[in-house]
Amino acid sequence: MVEHILTPGLPQKFKKFGYSFTRIASYSYAEGVWAQIDGMLENGTQAMAVEVKMTLRQSDIDDHILRMEKIRKFADEHGDTRKFIGAIAAIITDEPTKKYALKKGLFVIEPSGEDVKVTKPEGEPRVW
Repeated sequence: MVEHILTPGLPQKFKKFGYSFTRIASYSYAEGVWAQIDGMLENGTQAMAVEVKMTLRQSDIDDHILRMEKIRKFADEHGDTRKFIGAIAAIITDEPTKKYALKKGLFVIEPSGEDVKVTKPEGEPRVW
């Protein structure tokens, strides 16, 4: 249910950051590289893997970074040359955990009234 609260409209939200995603989907990669993705924003050259949590913890961020590495490995093994970007979405996020995610190069998505707010990482987003 949290995915349905935080992910609708994300392609539009990321336009202000210069991204033009044409679709959002969820995936489970296999073939020796297991990574379940709650929301994947995609276009022909980029993809953003969004991990969705009720409450965000530092371990969730570390796990998502490992997931991003698995996604990159899977993509490389299958000729997928898109650039992959990471994002974390959560209903409950404390400030130190949010700052940790941003320092790691991830976008942070959180509720803001009846909508969601997207915060860009410090510097440039990390690309896998």
